[in-house]
Amino acid sequence: MRRFEMDHSTRFSFFAFHMIYTRIAGYMCIGAVVMALTAAQLKLFWPAVCLTAAAVMSLSFTVWITWCYERYLHSKYPLNPPMPMPLGTSYVGPSNYTTIPYAITNLLAIVTLSTFAWGLVTMILGIWER
Repeated sequence: MRRFEMDHSTRFSFFAFHMIYTRIAGYMCIGAVVMALTAAQLKLFWPAVCLTAAAVMSLSFTVWITWCYERYLHSKYPLNPPMPMPLGTSYVGPSNYTTIPYAITNLLAIVTLSTFAWGLVTMILGIWER
């Protein structure tokens, strides 16, 4: 199975991207919840469902990407290496971020964005038809 590196240049380099991803997902979740409540108040059923699903998926994306990165850090830079190391050196293990977690990450991101966009478009069309 192909293995991917989350930290490309230096140790903990993905952390900056992780902060950006979680901030975007948080803003999207808050926006989706506000728009879903607005759509429910305007009695627009499908936009409310799509935007609620987008809010849930953005939270699950945040949890998933955090879990994958923590798992990656524990396998790549373990606190207790499998062999004794000389003083001043560190053990770097293999990456466990393989094709399946990478595909799930991309799928969650794409589905979250498309559900949010679809809910937003159907809400705008629903308001326009009134």
